[in-house]
Amino acid sequence: MKQKVKQIQFIRNIYFLLQPLKSFFSFKPLLMIKQYIWFFKSFKKLGENRNFKKIDFYPCLFDNLSYTPLDPTYFYQDSWVTKKIFELQPKHHVDIGSSAKTIGIISQFVPTTMVDIRPIKLKLENLFFKEGSILDLPFENNSLESISSLCVVEHIGLGRYGDPIDPFGSEKAIKELKRVVKVGG
Repeated sequence: MKQKVKQIQFIRNIYFLLQPLKSFFSFKPLLMIKQYIWFFKSFKKLGENRNFKKIDFYPCLFDNLSYTPLDPTYFYQDSWVTKKIFELQPKHHVDIGSSAKTIGIISQFVPTTMVDIRPIKLKLENLFFKEGSILDLPFENNSLESISSLCVVEHIGLGRYGDPIDPFGSEKAIKELKRVVKVGG
């Protein structure tokens, strides 16, 4: 039965349309009660030595984990690209739309320009920002020796970031990246 349902495109489409709501509406009352009990037990252990009169509670109930939550795909990908950039030692690196955290780290070792449609408001030595789109990069032809764009191209044309729906968005993004990178870059 499951296999037949999976083959009906309309039902598959409805299923995937509703998937984003799962995290929005995920409420686990028993887990929440368990975490509040843990929080107040921990707080009680402080005992009478609490030297404060007013308490502003800010319970972080779901950080008490036995593992470090991370997405292995991004972890390995960001580690790999960082290693490659460090090995190549470019004079300047340009990134289009990747994780700001990863690019911030890279910029501490290689001067880096980050291009994104969403400006960042933070300042960091060796990190420069240009507002721009992967479909119209603010660089001359064949001008960049080192360029990266992690987990960006496959999103172009889907309308997720305010860009227009375009079934050839990925191909256009690749064409633009090829336009700006130097031969051998």
